[in-house]
Amino acid sequence: MVEKVVVDAILEERERKKKAKKAKKYCIKVIKFLASTIGLLLINIAWMVAGAFIFQHLEEMNELEGCRNAKTDYEAAENATLTLLMDMAQRLDGVGAMSDQNKLAVVEEFQGYLDSFALSVLDTGHDHTVDCEMMGKPNGTEFNWSWQGSLVFAVTVVTTIGEL
Repeated sequence: MVEKVVVDAILEERERKKKAKKAKKYCIKVIKFLASTIGLLLINIAWMVAGAFIFQHLEEMNELEGCRNAKTDYEAAENATLTLLMDMAQRLDGVGAMSDQNKLAVVEEFQGYLDSFALSVLDTGHDHTVDCEMMGKPNGTEFNWSWQGSLVFAVTVVTTIGEL
């Protein structure tokens, strides 16, 4: 009985060693494959795909934040211009008939406010037709960086790194 237990233990130990040796051979084969040209190519492709996903995610967040900041700046410029125009309208209210020279001065002041607003809008870069909260959603504006564009960028980055 004891002999059978000892024999079984020896057989189990041999089987375990065979499995360990087989696993070691498999690991060596995997390492050789990964170190080969095909393996390195697959690793580079995986690296570029992962980079594309990361870059797309980062750029979407930056684009959304930029849109929100531009919208805030646009609204501030719009409110300031409206306040100036309302102030001008209150000053002109009840003036009655104006001379041509006064009318010209009013038109020039109004044009100055509009020019100032136009420059503010150009500085913000905000497109008022874009709803920042709907970006990337169905029926909303698409992000500028698609996955394909991000992949092209990642490939460009990987292929331009090297010796000078």
